[in-house]
Amino acid sequence: MFDNNENFNKFKNKDNDITLRYEKNEKKPLIFNLIDLLKVVTKTNDLEQEKLDLLAEKKFRNSINLTKELNEWYKEEEIKIAEGILEELFKNYSRIKKLSNNELLSAIDYALSEIYQKKITQKQIAERHNISVYKLREARTSIAPFILIKFFYKLFLSDEEINSNKEKTYIFKVNSNYFKNYWSKLELLESQTLDVLHEVIQQIMEFNNYFKDHLYSFFMSGKIWDSDTQYSVPSEYQEYCSAKKTTSPLKELNLGYTQRFLYLYDFGECLKYTITVIGIGIYHKNKKYPYIVQ
Repeated sequence: MFDNNENFNKFKNKDNDITLRYEKNEKKPLIFNLIDLLKVVTKTNDLEQEKLDLLAEKKFRNSINLTKELNEWYKEEEIKIAEGILEELFKNYSRIKKLSNNELLSAIDYALSEIYQKKITQKQIAERHNISVYKLREARTSIAPFILIKFFYKLFLSDEEINSNKEKTYIFKVNSNYFKNYWSKLELLESQTLDVLHEVIQQIMEFNNYFKDHLYSFFMSGKIWDSDTQYSVPSEYQEYCSAKKTTSPLKELNLGYTQRFLYLYDFGECLKYTITVIGIGIYHKNKKYPYIVQ
């Protein structure tokens, strides 16, 4: 181990040219020597991992030819939409890298069949790509947050509604993680927030006695305690755990069609609800938002 008065050997990384030196007359505690060394090793490892990820992403990209894989079932302009979807997915490569080529292709195929309302079953799509229906559903769910919801407008809206100045709405299905038959459908304006979604869930799930008494979070990946996708209150808790604000409008969250995310209420009891984006709507003056569909 290095002495306080002993020169630190030069550490040099060929890629980022990191150099650390210790002067003989510098009296620095040993613990700081170790921390400095750890920082160098950590940074080097991070850079190496980043390079490996870039190489893996490039290899993954080159292995997928959507035109070759999908032209038997889709038109050229439809495949261009698939290419746009694939580009969005690669912007989030770290979240999809666990998918195999067949799983990724099947998920894109499934999304295209929804967008263009193809008359095909999940089983048929799964068979095209030699995977199970379970794997197909799992892959489709995993890519849902990264497909822009505008691709699915025509599933729910007329051309007139799409081009109108009326505000769009999100339709959610809220399921209890404890009681399978305990669910509800809600419709919120795209300008409304996760706080509003929290309040209406409180109402329909009859938590009025606890309203605003406990912490709550939304995890947009669907995974509990995933800090990268966490939206929480109150503000002091956001500072503590680096969570994002629940005051953000829904339209800024880049929600995807069929995306599932988790609502957690009361960090002691850990009451969990799965929320799924099941549709898009448009503002109607006869509805009061948030609107309880059923």
